[in-house]
Amino acid sequence: MTNQPDSSDSPRPDSAGNDSGMDAEERRLWDLEGEDEFLEGKESRNPLPQSRDEGNAPEKKSIGMDLPESAPKRKAAKKDDDLSEDNSEKRPSFSGLEKISLAVFGVIIIAIVSFVMMLFFRELPTDDPSFTADFPVQGTSLVIDDIETYWRKPDASKDRGIKTDAVHIPAGMITLGKDSKSAALRIFFENDEGDLVGDPITLTISNGKFSRSGKNSAEVYCTHGFSEIGDLPAYLTNQIEPWSLIVREGPSADARGNQFKEILRLPIAPNRR
Repeated sequence: MTNQPDSSDSPRPDSAGNDSGMDAEERRLWDLEGEDEFLEGKESRNPLPQSRDEGNAPEKKSIGMDLPESAPKRKAAKKDDDLSEDNSEKRPSFSGLEKISLAVFGVIIIAIVSFVMMLFFRELPTDDPSFTADFPVQGTSLVIDDIETYWRKPDASKDRGIKTDAVHIPAGMITLGKDSKSAALRIFFENDEGDLVGDPITLTISNGKFSRSGKNSAEVYCTHGFSEIGDLPAYLTNQIEPWSLIVREGPSADARGNQFKEILRLPIAPNRR
């Protein structure tokens, strides 16, 4: 193997580029050595980035991957605040005058509804002949000038024997004629299905006057009636068939039942007192 001459001992060209006695082989080696020095100088001026040791390299943090635990809570709180702000914006606010106006409007509506209901439950006049009779009605010893029928609420201060579930009961005001004598009346009430309702009522008449009051008129009422509030409005609007008041006349209050003869059957008018 041929040893190459040391470049430090080989002759170098002068500054003018003369070879100063170098042969061709020495000039080629010199050119290669110059090229290597040029490349080393360029690398020293522009060093390539060197990879750092993983143990010494600072830890890189990726945004959005390692967020602190409080970040979701802050986002949720912000979202709740935004929702509360939206709800507060959507919720209508009223001024004092507007509130007063709404209150007055509500009172007016209630008053109108109450007035309409009062008119509805007042006596409803009817020209239906089925609710009237050809008065006066002549019996054996009594003359009945008039009977006015209606519905009313039970009165605990004067009514006796009323069923506890009755909210409206049928009643009638009986007026005797001046030609009436002494006798007795037995009163029955019949519902829309033809069944007798409540207890029978026996009234004693002496010389044309009711014995209990001493007057020629007396109210009779049924001890049972409608147990539902909605039944009376239905009756007043003819949605329920009429109930009836039945009048029978007998010689005395102690007479047997077959001695009382029916002299009048009158439907209960769709009126309320």
